[in-house]
Amino acid sequence: MCSPAWLRNEIDAFILAQLGAKGLRPNRPVDKVPLLRREPWARHWLDLARSADSEGFKSDETRPNIWRYCNYVIRSLNADNPYDRFVKEQLAGDELYPDDADALTATAFNRHFPDEGNARNLMYRRQGLLFDITDVVGSTFLGLTFACAKCHDHKSDPILQKDYYRLQAFFTNLRIGDHLVLAKAEIQEEYKRIRLMGREDSGDSAGNRQVRRAHQESHVAGWI
Repeated sequence: MCSPAWLRNEIDAFILAQLGAKGLRPNRPVDKVPLLRREPWARHWLDLARSADSEGFKSDETRPNIWRYCNYVIRSLNADNPYDRFVKEQLAGDELYPDDADALTATAFNRHFPDEGNARNLMYRRQGLLFDITDVVGSTFLGLTFACAKCHDHKSDPILQKDYYRLQAFFTNLRIGDHLVLAKAEIQEEYKRIRLMGREDSGDSAGNRQVRRAHQESHVAGWI
């Protein structure tokens, strides 16, 4: 029989019962090297989320903090987080789990749109972002492309144009938030201490460089 220590959650108990019924034993825990090789699975999700380090439009400005979303995906997969929680964090983490730094980071799922930051027609720009978010939510979580329903009822599936905009309505009040403080209280205090130390120095001192690093570590590019 397998040691009870092998059981980590209800799913493990279900699997163990099925294995026992067939006279089988669980495999031993995987070694670190094969486990590390599984991290490329995050790349598949990042492709679905159209992850990018830059705006992807004309001047193609960089997104210096978007790497945090990539790290969030890797951590979630390595921790075997439940898929329903994984989805909720990315679609509405700021609403459902406002005190969870990971959930706030996860909302960057809706931040990977190609964007023309200096667009002349700002209303047209915003509508383009909403189209992108709506289309990606459909293709990622429903496995269905229904972008054409923005103009007319879907011709091959029972998706109405009004249903498309009903889905989009969930995202119409979203705003970009680039200065969310995610660091724990003790880290914030350390940042304040380092910042004060940097003010006492002059020029591009080690203290000032440390302040910039601490500031970057405590903020995230999100979409709330």
